[in-house]
Amino acid sequence: MGYNLAMKELKIIDDHEFLLGINRAIAEGRHVDQLKERLEEYADYRQVLDPFFSRLHNPSNQIFTFLVTFDYSKVVTRTIEIHGKQTFNQFAKEIISSMGWYNDHMHGFSLKNVPGKTPHEVHRFSWYAPYWEQDPYPTIFTDRVRIYYFDWITHPEIGFTFDYGDDHHFNIKLIGARVPTSFEKQTMFPRLVSHKGRAIAQYPGINERTGEVKNIYKNYFD
Repeated sequence: MGYNLAMKELKIIDDHEFLLGINRAIAEGRHVDQLKERLEEYADYRQVLDPFFSRLHNPSNQIFTFLVTFDYSKVVTRTIEIHGKQTFNQFAKEIISSMGWYNDHMHGFSLKNVPGKTPHEVHRFSWYAPYWEQDPYPTIFTDRVRIYYFDWITHPEIGFTFDYGDDHHFNIKLIGARVPTSFEKQTMFPRLVSHKGRAIAQYPGINERTGEVKNIYKNYFD
């Protein structure tokens, strides 16, 4: 399938059982057309995302600074620093925490654009929270990819979604990278550097009669 060497060395997708099972079924003549379509979708997923993850894209011992912007009618931003050796899963937890929300739903990071793909198709090229099982083929999990693996040079902005029911969308933009100071340790990251705007409540109360939100900034159980 032409997967690049960097991706193979990282071993961030465990697809052995998937490929073994699907090829066995095809050889036995079961659901051949449908399974071949799944293999093509998986190959496309890997072909697009593979080049973005490599140990060679960035120095590992760097602090990356991101501007995280919530997709909302009012300005809600968070500036977050994270160590390059930390994972996208840790980054996701910091984003969620910075909004004052509970980390009780799935999350995913996604590319903003892919040449030759429609905006709807681009959302397929995402890497998800551990134990994500919504796709018919293996996907990259956020706890298996470190921040420094990603090619931020060619893709300095990516998307982030939390809670695929309520669909809280964010834009993430790399705004800086630096070498840690002598007193900074990896355990001090990720950390919230600054924030602007008030986050909405994760579970606002709803008026049962009108269906309207009672207070967008207050959880129903507060």
